[in-house]
Amino acid sequence: MAPSSFGRVLRGLALGLCGALACTATPGDAPQDEGDEGDESDESELATSTEASSPETEDSETGDSETEAETGTQPTPLPACEGDLWAPFELDAIDSPDPDSDMHMPPDAAAREALGQALSATWAASGGEDWADALAAVEAAEYELCGDENLLRLMPVAADAGHARVMLRPEADADAWIVGAPHVYFDSKTLPEARVIFERTQARMLIVSGLHRCAETTPSPCDGTSSVCGQADAPFRRSDMAHTEESYFHAAHLAAIDGWPEARVLSVHGMSDAGISLSDGSDDPSDADALVARLATALAASFPSE
Repeated sequence: MAPSSFGRVLRGLALGLCGALACTATPGDAPQDEGDEGDESDESELATSTEASSPETEDSETGDSETEAETGTQPTPLPACEGDLWAPFELDAIDSPDPDSDMHMPPDAAAREALGQALSATWAASGGEDWADALAAVEAAEYELCGDENLLRLMPVAADAGHARVMLRPEADADAWIVGAPHVYFDSKTLPEARVIFERTQARMLIVSGLHRCAETTPSPCDGTSSVCGQADAPFRRSDMAHTEESYFHAAHLAAIDGWPEARVLSVHGMSDAGISLSDGSDDPSDADALVARLATALAASFPSE
């Protein structure tokens, strides 16, 4: 797979930020090496009548009530998150396997499919009252789901395994942006920047890597080389979420695009140079009407000194 195919498949944008947004990064402050880069139903009004209800109506209503009690069809509520909803999205709360440790086990195809099904079931349940199917699908994927009417959070059960964590905005009018942060340990301040973008744009989904990009020594099957893990012109590693398909991070993106085909994907990266770098993930020229060109024009107007 060519290094640009991830962006082309997702129609994404790679956004390199340095000194541009509210949670700005300054050149050279990376912690290690420099980064490379539903409607509510109206309640029926009950008409008051002086006439006695028919025996048939009374029997029917009583029977329905007894049937519901007997079959236990009470809806399963969405669990509320304990503590701060955003706490697991703080950098010091993300416990990745160490660089070069090879302690990360990439999810197999079945596990990645299970997360996709869990995400699909989660947004299918949003806007309703019964979360039983969504909770079962999330549990099968070895994730945990909690939240409220504004935000839904999916966290891996194994918090220290390096797997992605997801925040989902269930509102029907949420903007069709998918925001990703693949290098939260490596590209300084991209985690808070991604959250700022998610919140200010009212984006549909935020997907955050829980893994250091150099945690594994196994090369990625994707093309391309980098020196970010200490070896000059070495292949990208399988633990690099921007350069592998064998991850929950990638599976969550695929599920998002499957759920919202019109969605646009924004991948937040850091870079060592000053300014702002934009790419649509391809080598193709862009015209003035292209999304990446329009975004570049808007950013240039907002940050004329960058």
